Amino acid sequence: MRIFHILDHSLLLHSGYTFRTAVILCEQQCLGWETFHLTGVKQGAVSAPDGE
Repeated sequence: MRIFHILDHSLLLHSGYTFRTAVILCEQQCLGWETFHLTGVKQGAVSAPDGE
């Protein structure tokens, strides 16, 4: 199954919303589902942590 999530914001911004979303994504991926994620403008400019 493929699931496309449109998110207000995601990790690197810390909030209950992002932590709950991370758990949902992890559980969906554990079920073998393929997830895709798009964040809105509230996310702002972020860069990947060093080493990625």
